[in-house]
Amino acid sequence: MKPLSLSVAAALFVLGLGTAQAAAEPTVINLSQVGCQFLESEHDVNRGYTPKTADDCRKINADTGDKRLNEAKVLTLKPGRYIFRVSNQNVPYELGFWLRGDGLAARALLPSVSGGGLVTGTTQDYEIELKAGEYVYSCPLNPTPDYKLVVNTWATRKNGPSIGPFCCARNSMLSAATRSAPRQRCRPQSADSRSHRRCDPHTHPHPAGSADNRPSQHRDDAACPRSAGRTDAARP
Repeated sequence: MKPLSLSVAAALFVLGLGTAQAAAEPTVINLSQVGCQFLESEHDVNRGYTPKTADDCRKINADTGDKRLNEAKVLTLKPGRYIFRVSNQNVPYELGFWLRGDGLAARALLPSVSGGGLVTGTTQDYEIELKAGEYVYSCPLNPTPDYKLVVNTWATRKNGPSIGPFCCARNSMLSAATRSAPRQRCRPQSADSRSHRRCDPHTHPHPAGSADNRPSQHRDDAACPRSAGRTDAARP
């Protein structure tokens, strides 16, 4: 095989470097502030508040904040680098942004980012590397409610429940174990108790020291069919 020329090797190096840089680029999350709220957090519904000062929003949030939080969108992300691009659309005083752990313990353990300087019509970026955990974000200067942000490894950008990787892996292991389990011979205890069967002690001996020699749940539920002529594969 011929060695690569210097120009080809250099081109491959630049290509690989560009790919690595692209992979390291942070994800941008856009958030827009209007009076007393973030638009995206409240499903893009503009409540139409027109505060002149932060005290106006404090009064509004005292009356409506809890209800709006119950209806608000929970932002769900994967761990990684993010830029929160926050804009002040029309609030007539300076705003800011604050993202931190939800609660005192989480605030001490999880990363945070904050800043001000958002005058009317301006946008600023707040960069952070998020770890798994529960966060809140808000503008204390507007002010807004504390909106929820959840970071986990199986997150999707859609709202709604997620199935974690542990559950999926556990189900896969159980399915594999069921498929590979050897078939056990079972026999009825008596003619009057055919619905209650136990494993043949010669093929599946009872564990020593078990209470009153009752068959274990493993033998009843996994090793033995529940009815004559029925196999594990036939179970629903």
